[in-house]
Amino acid sequence: MIRRRNLYVMFFLGLSTFVIGGITGVIIFHRHIPDELIDYRDRVMAARSIKAHIENHFPFMRPSLKEDMDVASLLTLSDEASARARRSKLISYIWSGQTNDLPKTLPAKKKEFPLTDEGWMAHAHKASALRHEQEFGITTNSILYSPEKPRPCAVIYHAGHKGDAFSWEKLFSYVLKSRCHLITMFMPFESPFDGNKISTHKYGTIVVNHFTLSLLKTDTYTPMKLFAQPIIEVVNELDRMGIDEIDMVGFSGGGWSTTLAAALEPRIRQSISIAGSMPAFILTNTKYSPQTILDFEQTDGDLYNIANFIELYTLGAMGNGRSQTHILLYRGGVFVGRYGFLYGDVIQDFLESCQECGGEFSIKLYTDASEHDFSKQAEDMAIETLKEHIQR
Repeated sequence: MIRRRNLYVMFFLGLSTFVIGGITGVIIFHRHIPDELIDYRDRVMAARSIKAHIENHFPFMRPSLKEDMDVASLLTLSDEASARARRSKLISYIWSGQTNDLPKTLPAKKKEFPLTDEGWMAHAHKASALRHEQEFGITTNSILYSPEKPRPCAVIYHAGHKGDAFSWEKLFSYVLKSRCHLITMFMPFESPFDGNKISTHKYGTIVVNHFTLSLLKTDTYTPMKLFAQPIIEVVNELDRMGIDEIDMVGFSGGGWSTTLAAALEPRIRQSISIAGSMPAFILTNTKYSPQTILDFEQTDGDLYNIANFIELYTLGAMGNGRSQTHILLYRGGVFVGRYGFLYGDVIQDFLESCQECGGEFSIKLYTDASEHDFSKQAEDMAIETLKEHIQR
């Protein structure tokens, strides 16, 4: 019995030593592997802009990159003239060939909106509700908040699928305390003020969301107009008010809307997309791909055949005094920020090499969230980015 007990003790001591040693080895090994290498262990996402970095630091990975994608080849814009032509094609597509220039329409209605003296609203002097009317009887609403003595500047905040327009209190307070107008906008059918049932001749009365928007698409109409038209109407309204410094911030789907609007509308000076968009070659290769690519706006081939994701970002950043910033969650969430370096340098390199283009593109990463949700760190980054323009 004693010998058997000793054998058991020796066995468990040996097993414990093996397990502890193995865990320690894994921890030590993991601590010395750069995050980029950990990412590549799962899938190699290569681009011209990072090949030198990879080859310098991880030479043993070179063979796996030889036949991989050249991200720079996805950017087919050549100069400012080609950018104007591409922008005109986008406008023609979204407004179904009715115009190659942005429409001059204003919100259908503008009426007073009640304020409270709590939170960030305490910094607003008055507010107005703007009503946007479109095909199929679809209406959306945005809210214009004005400080007591406004300067000729405005920040549009576009909420995402969760209708998060009232979560960013510090950001909204900063805008209003800087004496700029603040406009909160919502995605189609995501506003607390709007319904999502519409009547159609082909399908009857249907419930529309971002998964079923493609049902509305015809040869003479694209649901992309639902996203673009309200933003352009808001910019037109701000222009009518004499406001010539317009910036835009959006989170999630609102971040995607921000990238689209900035690509279409050069009057949007600075655009900030928070966890809102990434190129298709990254977006479709994450664990969240199934839920993300179901959204019509992320997969409308007719739009992206005119200008792919990288080209939309470039159009949104291009122009003297213009910039676009992507603020992305480093690890986790829908838009995996640690892959941002695959395309960020490509866009900035193009803008620098195109002497007549102008503009800046940058990517910032936040780490204080584990999922696709509000982030204080991302909010602070957005404020710091806005300060570069607002305080000039």
